[in-house]
This record gives sequence, structure tokens and C-alpha cells, in this order.
Amino acid sequence: MTNIYESVIADTSYEAQQIAKEKFGDNFEIVNEERFKDSICFGFGKQERVKITVKVNSNQPKKPFFGCKDNYLFPIATNTPQDNNNYLQESQQPYEPKPLSVPPITAKGTYSRIKQGGLRSHVDGIHGLQEGDDEPQPQKLSAKSEASEVENMLNYLKDMRKVRTNQNHIGSEIKSNRVTSQKLEDIQNQLDILTSTLTNLAQNSSLFLRENQLPQGLCDIEKGLLNIETPQEIIKELFRELRINCDKETLCESKSSLCALHRLIKERLSISSQYEIKKSSRPQVIVLMGPTGVGKTTTIAKLAAKYCFNPSKPIKACFINIDFYKLGAKAQLQKYAEIFNIPLEDITSIASLDYCLKQHKDDDLIIVDTAGRSQYAFQDLKELKLYLDRIPNATKYLTVSSTSKYSDLKEIINSFGQVGFDQIILTKTDETKTIGPAVGMLLKTNKSLAYITHGQSVPEDYRIASFDFFEERIFKAIQNPDNYQQII
Repeated sequence: MTNIYESVIADTSYEAQQIAKEKFGDNFEIVNEERFKDSICFGFGKQERVKITVKVNSNQPKKPFFGCKDNYLFPIATNTPQDNNNYLQESQQPYEPKPLSVPPITAKGTYSRIKQGGLRSHVDGIHGLQEGDDEPQPQKLSAKSEASEVENMLNYLKDMRKVRTNQNHIGSEIKSNRVTSQKLEDIQNQLDILTSTLTNLAQNSSLFLRENQLPQGLCDIEKGLLNIETPQEIIKELFRELRINCDKETLCESKSSLCALHRLIKERLSISSQYEIKKSSRPQVIVLMGPTGVGKTTTIAKLAAKYCFNPSKPIKACFINIDFYKLGAKAQLQKYAEIFNIPLEDITSIASLDYCLKQHKDDDLIIVDTAGRSQYAFQDLKELKLYLDRIPNATKYLTVSSTSKYSDLKEIINSFGQVGFDQIILTKTDETKTIGPAVGMLLKTNKSLAYITHGQSVPEDYRIASFDFFEERIFKAIQNPDNYQQII
């Protein structure tokens, strides 16, 4: 005997058993029963249903279901060959199942269940879980909760209808008005023009407000300072001091305001005196440090040419290289050492640095080149400080590029300030006309400016720092912003 397993789904266990009896008669046994949630009313709700699994004996005929012929699905064997032949002839006829008719869901949520031979009576309300073999009973909602459920469903359907109406409207417009690629390009161009116009209006309105707040002389100066990219915070500080120290008539006239600004910047900028080599019992030491790519090694060559190629004051000097990260800089410094005919010492540890300083204790000048380090490489800066703290009586120069942004210059000053430096060397002034960021950096720090470099030629392209450089780069640019030419 072969067992066949079938599944039957209904709202209650009772109904599932009745359906199983209608399909299989009494020739089945329930082996499993489970409940699950099923969607109702177009997915707007959930209903608990029951699924039973029955074991059917295949050697016994199944009872026909939903109008099927009795001897079509499960033929019954007879003892006479004639009966069997009649069955075979009848089974060869095409099978035409009876159509199913499912009654629609009513407004109150009533439903009907198809039963063999007729329809089950209507049940109002939500069909609940029924146990046992009794007929299911209706479970009615209260009038308030039923009205609330119906109202929520109607509101949801209205919202869905609005969304679909809008989508259909947009779709019809797109279909009726075909947007070509040329039209899209024209729209993009118009948006770009509009954005540019709004930006100009915002800038002009901001400038208009500033002109109404500032005296005329300061407004003219502000335009010139902005042309050389002077930071706004520096401009505000300068104007604040000018307003404190100058009367209103002075600030209303451009020329007198410019003279007042000239005096103020000259007072605030710190310029160091020229470095001189003096005979002493121990050598003088110059150390150059700074970020990568600012021109430290080239600047060292320019300083060495200045002090070592002086026939009237011959000195004994040497190079010390602590730049063991960058082989290219070492080779460049070696070339300069050969040209100047002075020794070059490579340092790889603090012990080797101490030994080297003892070996050159009788020299007049020691120039130290260090590896370029980022202002954000804090561990490397700590290591650099360990080396430099071992060098006594060293004059430490921080080398910065005039092409750097003001925000970067502030970070460089803060980071290398933890290492410790005495003066500043400003490099690459030939590569920019906007000296404002460097001026802002010098005004913010209390360190003095020692040297200014403006090219790669050794030893020509450098100068001792003086205020004349800033007069050319600041005040001539303010007076003639259109015809200003860079003057080295």
C-alpha cells in the first residue's frame, strides 16, 4: 500500500477537515497541522489560516471534488471485463470541469465559502479562529472600530488614487512633449548662467554692505589687500587697529589711509638683522627645517656661498646631513659640498651626531640640512626635535614657501613651533604675485624674517629680508592693481 500526502488550507481546522473529507472521503489521516498569516482584502490586512497535511491511502479510490466524474480520477476495479471496458471508453472522453463561481466581497466584509452542492451562509465581520468540529461562528467588531477600519481603508485608497493620477498626468506630459538632448543642453546652459548671475549678485551685495559700513579709504585698501589674497581675519585686525589709532577724516581718504596702513605693517613686521660669523671657542651652527619641497637644500647652498666664498673672511665650515629619508637631497648636497670644497657628514643616529660635532669642534660654521617633514607627521617632528636638542648654540630657521595657503602656513608654524625655531626664511617668492598669505603668517607669529629667496640660481637668487620687499609686493599692488608687475 502506497501513502500519498496532501495539503489542505482553510480558515479553521474544522473547515480544513471538511474539505479533506469532501476530497478523500474517510480514507485519510491528519499527520500535521499549522497556522500561518495570509493577506486579505488586496493586501490591506492579515488573516490567520490553517494548513493540515493528510496521509491518503492510494489503494482506495478518492472521492470526486468540484464536479469531477466519479470514475475519472480514481477508477474502481470491477470483477467483470465488460465493466472495465465501459470505464475505459468513458475515461477516453475529454474532461470538462465545472466552472467555479466565487461570490464577491461585500461592503461589510462578508464572504462565502463554496461547498459541494451549494454556498455556505454569509458571515458578517472578521472570521476568527475556530477550533473543534463545530461550525464557525461570526465574530463582529464594534461599530466604532469597524467604522475606523473602513475610514482608514478609504483614505488610503484615496491617497493611492491621487498618486496614480499625478503619475499618469506626468507621464502624459512627457509623452506629449518629447525633450530632446538639445533642449536639455539649453536648459543646463541657462542654469549655469543663472548660477553665475546669482553668485555675482551675492558678491556685489556683500561688497555694497561693506562699503556702507567702512570709510571710503578703508574700502579702497580692502580691495587691494584682497587682490593679493590677504586673509580676511588679517584685514579685520589691521582695520580694527587703524580705527583705534586714526581719526575718521584720515580713514575717509585713500592716500592717507594707505600711509597709515604702511606705518602699521612696518611696525608689526619683524625683520631680523644680518647673520654674522664670529670667531669663538666653538663653532656656530645653522639649522634649516621645514615641510617637504620648500627648497631647504638650495637655500643652504646659497647661505654657504655667502659665508664660505668670502676672501676677506675665510672660514672653516662643514655640512651635516640629517636627511636620511631622501636620497635625492643627499646627492644634491654632496654636489654643493664638492663645489665649495667643504666636508659633508651623513648622520644616521643621535650617537653619530654627537661624534660628528666633536670631530668638527674647531670649525667656524656648521650648516645642518634636515629631512622635509609634513606639519601633520607629529611622530617625525618629535624625532627631529630629539636630534636638534643635541646641537648646542644652533640658530634654527623654519623654511616656508610663499606659494602655500594661509591655512597651511598657520599649521606649519604651529607644528614646527613644537620643535622650536628662531627665525623664518621665505622661499619661492618668484612663483607667486599674491603675497598676502605670507604677510598674514608673518603678522600672526612673533618670529622675525631673516632671508627671502626667489629662484634656483646659486648664490644669486636670495636677499636679506627687508621691508622694501613688502613695499613692492603690497603697496604697489594696492595702488596699481591693474598695471602691477612683479618686482623682485
